[in-house]
Amino acid sequence: MKTVFAFSTILVASLGLAACGGDDSSYDTVSPTEIQFSTVSFSHNNGLRYSERSDVVLRDGQIQTTSKVFEGVNNSPAFSFPYTYIAANYYRTFDATKQEFNAIISPTLKVLTPTSYSYTLNSATNNQSLTFTPALKSYDISGITTADTERFFTPLSLYNLNNAQFPANSICYADVIEKVSSPVFKLGYAFLNQKTLEEWLDTANAANSNNYDYEIVKVGENNEYRAIRLVDPSNYKGDIGYEAAVEMDGSVYTADYIFNGYSRYIGPDTDSVYCNHFNDIAADYLETQILADS
Repeated sequence: MKTVFAFSTILVASLGLAACGGDDSSYDTVSPTEIQFSTVSFSHNNGLRYSERSDVVLRDGQIQTTSKVFEGVNNSPAFSFPYTYIAANYYRTFDATKQEFNAIISPTLKVLTPTSYSYTLNSATNNQSLTFTPALKSYDISGITTADTERFFTPLSLYNLNNAQFPANSICYADVIEKVSSPVFKLGYAFLNQKTLEEWLDTANAANSNNYDYEIVKVGENNEYRAIRLVDPSNYKGDIGYEAAVEMDGSVYTADYIFNGYSRYIGPDTDSVYCNHFNDIAADYLETQILADS
């Protein structure tokens, strides 16, 4: 069983809430066309733990990442992250590692402000493109401990560090989509017992004893597939855990519906934030605590 807490791909558009804390003051010393943050990745496989620190700089047209391993040896097999995006007149799957994915999009990367950037995914077949503009929303996590996982999920949540708490001026960031060029669905896994969108909707309604308002649209490079999204899923409760789906070739797939203000790190009915990027103060503390716990 492998558990991963990782900055898997910094520029994946599945990514609102207003920031709980102020902007990171470290931005005061950087260029207005540059973004800096750090990530801490953690995994364990068969009892062996592996941790990595990555310091990231985004500038116009490029991504600079400096990584160092500070715990264990990465003996896990190499794996890639599949990302499938489907929209009107668009359908493309990226099976790529972080580096390969970055290489695809980095020529179109543009830093807009010290806390926002834009990037474009291009279709190899029909030259249609998808443009996303995420913003790094900052959250003050000073004093946050393992017990605060309902508000903030951090690498501390994966360790037995009950007495550890982030020091003053610790900041985490979440990617929130502020602009997307068109309604986009990011595909997940296929359901075993649902073959049509109507079956998907019946299951969603039955799970919550509710009749949801919904929208069905055509997607795919030739608009040959149907997609559905729940218009107001904020009161959703049940065992399905999704808000959208796509019907393709006799199967129904889970989907994230990407829209303005959406972040996959912030749940639709909760204030919890999945912290994946940090300022230096928070990243330094994480590295120190993980090493002390080794």
